[in-house]
Amino acid sequence: MVLKKIIAGSLFILSAFSSFNSFADVDSKNQCNILLKQAQDNYKHSNLALKVISYDQISVTPYTLIHQNMDDKQSYAVWENLNGEVRGYAIKDQSGFTYNKDRLFRGSLFWHNTLIWNKLFDQEPDISTFSCVLTGRMRVAGYKASLIRLVPQDALRYSYLISIDEENKLPVELVVVDPTGIVVTRITVLLFQKYQDKAPLQNESFLSNQIPLTNKILDRSNIWRELDIPPFYNLVDSGISEDVSTDGFEFQEFTDGITSFKVFKGNALKTLSVPVVKRGALVTYRVNSKKHEYAVVGEVPLRLAQSILSKVNM
Repeated sequence: MVLKKIIAGSLFILSAFSSFNSFADVDSKNQCNILLKQAQDNYKHSNLALKVISYDQISVTPYTLIHQNMDDKQSYAVWENLNGEVRGYAIKDQSGFTYNKDRLFRGSLFWHNTLIWNKLFDQEPDISTFSCVLTGRMRVAGYKASLIRLVPQDALRYSYLISIDEENKLPVELVVVDPTGIVVTRITVLLFQKYQDKAPLQNESFLSNQIPLTNKILDRSNIWRELDIPPFYNLVDSGISEDVSTDGFEFQEFTDGITSFKVFKGNALKTLSVPVVKRGALVTYRVNSKKHEYAVVGEVPLRLAQSILSKVNM
């Protein structure tokens, strides 16, 4: 009888402890989502001038980042490289352009390792396929910061470690980690200054370019059958490429809201001299079938790029 009471009491304690942990996990997740949303809102609605360092496993690049809140719905960011020629890119929503002031050049926007920063903090991405986890506090570049981690609900995508300044509730560091645990990109704010009105932007007339947002979610039935696209990626564009390096190639573009990639399809080559190229969070992965060459290009881990083309008949 006594033994039964002890066992029943133990089961009750275990049940209560389990319930407490479940509530604690839910509360922690809610706090994490609230903290991230607060940082996103503060960033999007602020006028800022930041000094930023970006690390991509190969090099360290300093930037000036000018962020301007245009109205309650839109913001505008200009990333300018502080090494060599005066060059960078500007982005509003998901559209933008690359520029080089010294050469009076302006062209289409291509991938940069820092684009993930814009997508996470300026575009309110859908993070429903990620778990938000509070991981503690630490000093980052002199800032007292709260740390949160966005972990994908799969073993294919990047995870993100985000440091949020506790005083201003603004992001001060973003670390991109691949599925094997390797840091592929680290973006750190060294200094930021807030402005009531617009932040100073030199040669704003040169950068003024309104490019309409064209990406819309397309029906998945349009995805090429030979591709293995995970369900958390949406098809947002499809057509014939006009870029110099891929001119005439068919392409399809996909995004999960934070990262994006394109799959190109062209005539098969006899040999692929460089099947894999990696720099930071950016990957190019190429394979040949009997008739076509395929290339996955964008912000995806190599493991995911290989999975996408795993059904191609080589």
